[in-house]
Amino acid sequence: MSEELKRLILEKRKEGKIVFMTVEGPMSVDKAEFIKQPADGILYDLNRLEEVALTFLDDPKWVNNFAVALTIRELKQKIDQLEEEIETLRKLAIPMAQIIKPGRHRLSIVIDEETSDREKDALIAFYDEFKLTVKEHKNENPDVDGRPSPDPERDLGDDKRSRNKPSPF
Repeated sequence: MSEELKRLILEKRKEGKIVFMTVEGPMSVDKAEFIKQPADGILYDLNRLEEVALTFLDDPKWVNNFAVALTIRELKQKIDQLEEEIETLRKLAIPMAQIIKPGRHRLSIVIDEETSDREKDALIAFYDEFKLTVKEHKNENPDVDGRPSPDPERDLGDDKRSRNKPSPF
């Protein structure tokens, strides 16, 4: 590798870009933009498609190149899945946040010992994002199934019949 190419790659890295070789020579692109393309595009641009790796069986690097291809495919699939889940949650959360009026409505979420730290962080982020307040409630009288009883001080509004209606949440 020439010193000039090495310098270019390292400079572009500082700019948040990657450099890869094309038939026209080195090309640099923003990392965030690069990974937006499908896995096939990423692997093609990096010359790491599985079928390409298999053409270099005489070079022991083919094993790692093949593993890189499989890893990129799996990571890309996971990214796409998570982005879809985030979008679904966003579509549900924004209308809900517009309905909830501080001082008028309250959301109750029970966090028990099975709630992971990741889930707790996500709930806190949700509350922070939509400017909701967190009130810790400790109920020492669990129901028959071991879950805490609902907050006895919850605001049911003027319509006491709402006690018998199932919650939409």
